Amino acid sequence: LPHYGDTNGIIRCHLGLDIPASHPICGIRVGREEQGWANGELTLFTEAHLHTTWNHSSKKRYVLVVDIVPEFFSEDRLEICSKVLGAQTFNYFEKRIPVFKKIPDSMLGGIHQLLTLLWRCYLPIQRRLKFL
Repeated sequence: LPHYGDTNGIIRCHLGLDIPASHPICGIRVGREEQGWANGELTLFTEAHLHTTWNHSSKKRYVLVVDIVPEFFSEDRLEICSKVLGAQTFNYFEKRIPVFKKIPDSMLGGIHQLLTLLWRCYLPIQRRLKFL
């Protein structure tokens, strides 16, 4: 579904790995611009813009997604990464735990904030443990 990203501090990169069909069968729309992918080609966009993807073919589409945090956001990197990981964790739970869909909308924002806070606490610890 069309959505905005969690921050304007990320450049999202999509690398087409196995694209079953060209545009308009498989595509991405960022703002008002639409395009397709090709195997081995990179698509870059700022995820703060409204964006969506689709695959109307009968085969799976594989795209490697890489997020780049530009150097000028380096002081905010921990906060940006925490928000993105919180959102990804939230989406993971929402898709895989049926009871998650029964939670009232008024509570979902708080759950997302809690997941973000957990990542915010964990990432500095994980970084220190990595260098021990």
